[in-house]
Amino acid sequence: MTDSLRGIRLKGYVLSAKCFGICTCIDCPFGPPRELRYQVPRGRRTREVTLVTTLLDAARYPATELARLYGQRWRIETNLRHLKQTMKMDVLRCESVQGVLKELTVFALVYNLVRAVTYEASQRQEVPVERISFADALG
Repeated sequence: MTDSLRGIRLKGYVLSAKCFGICTCIDCPFGPPRELRYQVPRGRRTREVTLVTTLLDAARYPATELARLYGQRWRIETNLRHLKQTMKMDVLRCESVQGVLKELTVFALVYNLVRAVTYEASQRQEVPVERISFADALG
């Protein structure tokens, strides 16, 4: 791992690169990490994903389930990015707490309506909903 991992906080511990398996760490509360590598199809190509976790018990946390959950999280992060960028939500304009809550509620309502439209379009076109452009559905 790289030095960019230094200073990460996890459950009250500041981890250093050695906590990620570069060297053995006797006092590390997590032990050496578990590294999972798997392939994700992207059209005719695949990409390799490396997932590093402190969920060490393979029976309790199967690799296939961790990969599935990571993929789900990736889609959630993508949808949040759409929410912020496409709807110009990266800057909230209200100044009061009540105004910000109303603004967030309206954004969530509009976002869900647009996602409903993209879902309907994906069903009509018989393609995965991820293939339908959020920006085109919004416009």
